[in-house]
Amino acid sequence: MKTNNNHFRRLFDEYHELTTQVENMENEVTPVSSMTEEEAKKRRLHLKDELYAMLIK
Repeated sequence: MKTNNNHFRRLFDEYHELTTQVENMENEVTPVSSMTEEEAKKRRLHLKDELYAMLIK
């Protein structure tokens, strides 16, 4: 799907970028507030759900 669907590819890339950011927050490489970290995790979960829904169609 990454090669045929631009929307899927954009979401996929955003998900992986956000995962890297969240990992940096969790490992305290990037210091942020707990609220910022939780918001990033929620956004990542939303992206994951959206990608999954696209895959099962």
